Amino acid sequence: MSPHFAFPAFTNSIMELPRMSLWAIWSFLLVSSIHFPCFFGSAAHFSNETDLLALLKFKHLITDDPLHSLSSWNHTLHFCHWQGVTCGGPRHPQRVMALNLTAQKLVGPISPYIANLTFLRRIDLSANSFYGKIPEEIGWLFRLRYLVLTNNTFTGEIPANLTHCFKLQALDLSRNQLTGRIPTELGSLSKLTFLGLRRNSLTGSIPPSLGNLSSLRYLRLSQNSLEGSIPDDLCQLVRLKFLIIGMNKLSEHAMGGKASTQGDVYSYGILLLEMITGKGPTDDMFKDNLSLHHFAKMALAERVMEIVDPQLLLEEAEAIQGNENQINTRNRMHDCLISIVKIGVLCSAESPRKRMQMRDVVVEMHTIKDLYLGVMIHQDKQVRSQILDESLSYLRHY
Repeated sequence: MSPHFAFPAFTNSIMELPRMSLWAIWSFLLVSSIHFPCFFGSAAHFSNETDLLALLKFKHLITDDPLHSLSSWNHTLHFCHWQGVTCGGPRHPQRVMALNLTAQKLVGPISPYIANLTFLRRIDLSANSFYGKIPEEIGWLFRLRYLVLTNNTFTGEIPANLTHCFKLQALDLSRNQLTGRIPTELGSLSKLTFLGLRRNSLTGSIPPSLGNLSSLRYLRLSQNSLEGSIPDDLCQLVRLKFLIIGMNKLSEHAMGGKASTQGDVYSYGILLLEMITGKGPTDDMFKDNLSLHHFAKMALAERVMEIVDPQLLLEEAEAIQGNENQINTRNRMHDCLISIVKIGVLCSAESPRKRMQMRDVVVEMHTIKDLYLGVMIHQDKQVRSQILDESLSYLRHY
């Protein structure tokens, strides 16, 4: 059942009343404000009640919450103190500004009532099991700046009206089951710096309109079923630093008629660093000239293990538990991680001249797999072999 939104109702009704008197229009607005407090109510309790009800509607559609992440979402605690909810600024201290429920193992669809959280600036629901279609109603969140829905099981097409969120800076829908074409309308998001659509089932060609994204720095379209050539319009993206388009059905010739492997090497390096650290290029910590590349590079000397994804270390500890030669095995696995991080850093160097050649990357990765995993017990192999197999599979497409 779709939520009752006031804004569409207001615009439709006003179009039907072009000859109404000023008094009649004022009466209409007054009545509307009574029925739709979420858009027209000025009293604080109306606004707070709207956010509260929207959050409860969101929780109502969650079918599984194994970590009890939403257990605090009840009337005994103000919603601004609920887990994953952040309320904001001095002007609107009790309006929801951010919804961050990443990696909580939540299952269910997203309630369309999320659109009633009209002050939302950030939504991060990554690494859960949300399913169904991405609600088109999100397009009414005109204050939204970050929409991150990665690593879920969303289906259907990308809603074209997400472009109504004209302040969007990051849109990441990677690692889902989205189908259909990339909406040409995305080219109107002039503030977008990150667009991630990789590992879906998208078809069709890359829209030339993406060349209008003048602020874009990261474009990730790999591992889909995109066809055709790379539009020359992408050459207009003068701020673009990271382009990953591999593992599609694109023609061999890239922009300008020449295939470039240096961009692929860079993308692969970032992929390695993401898998090891568990962090993406748009992570909150990467600002003020700190990037994923520099983060890993600074840790290379003595602190590599400090930047490794804790979940990865936990899997390692479980794998080698009870092994008679546990210390030696751990040291070998640490050496494996350090070697992979080194390759990731070399491949993601800002200057193309300083990056490794793809053929050398292939040789190095196979060497790492043979040296560090070849003599380990089966359980130990699984922990790192999954990473190496995925990365080597990526390389086989070049």
